[in-house]
Amino acid sequence: VLTGGTDTQVALQLDAASTASGDYTLTLQTTAGEVSKSGALVVTRPQPRISSIEPSSIYLNRGSSTITINGTNLANNSVAWLDEVALNTTWQSATRMQAVVPNQINPGIRSLTLRTPDPATPGSFLTSNPAPFTVTTPALTLSPLTLSMLAGSNKTVQISLPFAAPPGGQAFSLASSNSLVASVPGTVTVAEGQQSASFSVQGAGVGTASIGISASGWQNASLPVTVIEPPRALDLTPISAPPVGVLVGA
Repeated sequence: VLTGGTDTQVALQLDAASTASGDYTLTLQTTAGEVSKSGALVVTRPQPRISSIEPSSIYLNRGSSTITINGTNLANNSVAWLDEVALNTTWQSATRMQAVVPNQINPGIRSLTLRTPDPATPGSFLTSNPAPFTVTTPALTLSPLTLSMLAGSNKTVQISLPFAAPPGGQAFSLASSNSLVASVPGTVTVAEGQQSASFSVQGAGVGTASIGISASGWQNASLPVTVIEPPRALDLTPISAPPVGVLVGA
């Protein structure tokens, strides 16, 4: 009971145990007698809550990744769960923790939650709101995006990755929809630690074709190719001929 009370009002200092939960009756013993009120106090245990994840997505087949979880009411025994898999979790503060996401082999949107053991109910957990976490299939970029070339000529195309190639490099298969129009080598490899590589397209004949680039665990890419005839040379040598018809004048 804090000081400064009157005959109509009194201030109390209340502490809720970590296992407290539910409605409580408040009873005051005064010189005039005892007074109580049922349900005067409602105690709820703070649920963990996720406000953001950094990063909120990772690439497929990139090994384990460390993510940062920001939120509120994070306890030192809170554990992050990705769908139904518990993650190796490190608590940093009541608003920040880190978790290690193991290598992911399937793309899609996962559900990340935090679970804190419920001190009032052994074996139960206080569970946070679910936060979406995306596993993305990586995509390469092409330069140029489309190709126009002369029959009989070669042009170079560069492929770029969103991250450095893994140990051993990253190989991609190349295939032309019409090798009589445009031909390419069977593969191109981005060297280990590099993010780009180039391959050559040969204009074999007039027409259109599409170059497909593919690799396991990557989004397929295609390069439209148009091959045209080279310009024909014109002979502009002066030509003279005997006059025909009737010559008038000098």
